[in-house]
Parts: sequence; structure tokens; C-alpha cells
Amino acid sequence: MIKFDDEIDRLFDEIGLESLPFEKKAVLKEYIYKELKLRTKEKLVVGMSDKLIDEFGEFEDQSEEGMLKWFIENLPDYQEREDYKQLSDANPEAPEQAIMSEFGMMKWMQLNCPDYEVVVKKTLEEMKEEMRQYKEVFFGRPVSVHEENQTMKSFKLDDNFLDEVGLSEMPERNKERFLTNVHEELESRVGELLSDGMSIEEIKEFAIFADGKVLEGVKLLRKFKPDYKESKEFKALVRATASQMGIEAKFIEDFIAYKNFDQELISIIKIIECVTEVISAFGSMEFLKRYRPDYPQVVERVLEELKVELIDDSSNILRWSSEQEWDERSDWFNE
Repeated sequence: MIKFDDEIDRLFDEIGLESLPFEKKAVLKEYIYKELKLRTKEKLVVGMSDKLIDEFGEFEDQSEEGMLKWFIENLPDYQEREDYKQLSDANPEAPEQAIMSEFGMMKWMQLNCPDYEVVVKKTLEEMKEEMRQYKEVFFGRPVSVHEENQTMKSFKLDDNFLDEVGLSEMPERNKERFLTNVHEELESRVGELLSDGMSIEEIKEFAIFADGKVLEGVKLLRKFKPDYKESKEFKALVRATASQMGIEAKFIEDFIAYKNFDQELISIIKIIECVTEVISAFGSMEFLKRYRPDYPQVVERVLEELKVELIDDSSNILRWSSEQEWDERSDWFNE
């Protein structure tokens, strides 16, 4: 994929980051580039066959065997090509597999998605617009650490939950992944019930928050809750989310005001993630309050049903978890 360095540099100028030190700007550039690749891929693979998606996955995973197979079938002289040599020369410290991966993704795109450059440019423009809007997402002052968290009281998926469903003896190495499984399954089941009775348009609007689309989410919040920035729930959620991510409230204020960029750049990246998390969570809550005021009862009912299932199957779950170490792909509910 082409790196749009000039466009990203202009983006820095537009949002007040032109004075960032070179090394810090490079880190943020890499973050934007990775996000750009992810979003572009999501758009390009729509309607593609599993075979083509798997081919692209070989390059993403830097699988030497898979990449070589594709090159032999589609571009056997790849190492002799001038553009491959230029990429290799421009990255002298990069391992060969990384060069193959980057070059292969670009050539795979050219072969299977001839309009990919247009899609990449359009996606970058969308990201630029989002970043321009970040300063408008937060209220004008940092949240006091003494303010009470007024957000909706929610269930906790932790060691106490595992103990309640008879899974306290699960190996420590697998607990976090299993609790993530439970959370994802709960969200899926609740989502199916809550969408019942909603119009197609309402479902699309809710998906904006669920998918973390910040710019569109802010526009929706302005429509049905214009004063959201001043609400205690929003401020408390920002404080809680920022605290979890290790972000100081003062730095958030400075970020919005375009000053004090001598802070560690990783904090800027965390702020971007924090904004996405806050708008997604708060927007979802406000949307459901408006269209499905019974959602707390739905969540509670589904959680109780899920607990019963886990208790009934606890012995199988414990046996399964003791036999292997789970990774991010492990999912008890889809085994």
C-alpha cells in the first residue's frame, strides 16, 4: 500500500501538529498508516471470495511459504523487478519477509482491486476529517477526579463472576480470554434482542456507535442530545476511560487547545483511542435510552441465562481450558 506521507504531513499542519519533533511525528505517522491499512482492507474485501482473502492474509501474516506460493504463481520474477529493489533499498534494515509482505500486498491489491488507490485516498480523507473533529468531542475543561461516576451501573466480568459460575479453577493464563468470550457473546445476544422492533434506519444509527465511528457518532449525539458534553454521565465516562488509559485530564485539555505537545506522543495516540471509546460507549447508552429504555432489563435477563449455561457446562469448560493455552482466536462459544 502506498504511504501518503505528503498528505499526512499536511494533516499535521491542519490540526496544529506541525511543530512536533521528527521522531514523535514518525510514531504518529505509523499509527495513522496502520489504521489506514486496516480500514482500507475492510472496504476492499467486501464481496471477495474466501480464497482471495486468505491469499491477502498470507502477506499480512508474513507467511514465507504462503507468500512464495503466490509469487511463484503470479509474479515469479518479483525479486528482479525494479520496484521491489527500490523498496528493499529504501528499507535496508527490514527483514526479507517484511519486504515480501509489503511488496506482495501492493501487487495483490493491483491485481485484485484495481481501484484500491482511490479507496485508500478516500479512506485517508475520512480519517483526516475525523482527526479535525477530535477537538470538538470533549467539553471545555478536564473532569475532576472527585466527580462521581454517574454512568450506567453495569455488570462485572471478573474473578467473582467466574467463581459464581463454577469456573474459579480455570488456569490464570486463560481467564482473560474467556471473559472476553463471555462479553462478546453477551453483546451479540443482547444486540439481537434489542434490534427486534427497531427500524432499519435505527439499526444503522446504532451501528455507528457500536463500530466506533467518531465523526458520525458526534453528529448523531448532537441531533438527539445537543448538550451531551455538559452531562454528568459524559464527563464521568471521560474521566473513567481516561484514567483506565493512563491519560491525565490536563493533557486532554491541552490536546484540544493545540498546545504543550512536548508530552510523550504515545499519550496523543491514547487520546485518539480514548475519544473513540467514549463516543462509542456514551452514544450507545444514549441511543438505547431513547429507543430501547428496557435495555438494562434485557442485559440482566440475557446475563442470567448465560450464567445458567456456563454453570451447566462448567466441567467441560474447565477441561477444555486446562488442555490448551488460549490465544485471541480462542472462543468457547464457537468451538
